[in-house]
Amino acid sequence: MAKKYGNVRKVEDFYVFNRKQTYYTIYGTNKRGQEVYVITSQNGKKVNIYAQDKGISVNKAKNIVKVERNPKKITKTSLGLVNNKPVWEVTYLNNQNNICYDLISFKTGKIIKSIQNI
Repeated sequence: MAKKYGNVRKVEDFYVFNRKQTYYTIYGTNKRGQEVYVITSQNGKKVNIYAQDKGISVNKAKNIVKVERNPKKITKTSLGLVNNKPVWEVTYLNNQNNICYDLISFKTGKIIKSIQNI
């Protein structure tokens, strides 16, 4: 899907995102040398392509959580869709060793949802 629809020629990373739906995301470079994210629904019927330079990177998403939450350890990051908008999910352990996660807007870097102490 990433090769067919996103023209991805070199894959750099892969993410699995599970919320109400499951999405698979490939991060790579397309044939024009642009860094892109190709987000595909589990059933393969929906494919969204986002240029990396139109949003925040995985490292920026992690840094937002580090600054805002001061986690003990970040355990997972993934990119997917919530309400048809791309979001980073950053899962982490807080200082009490409880699992927490933040959803961060890919386009703005704003934390749009946070669940603490799961």
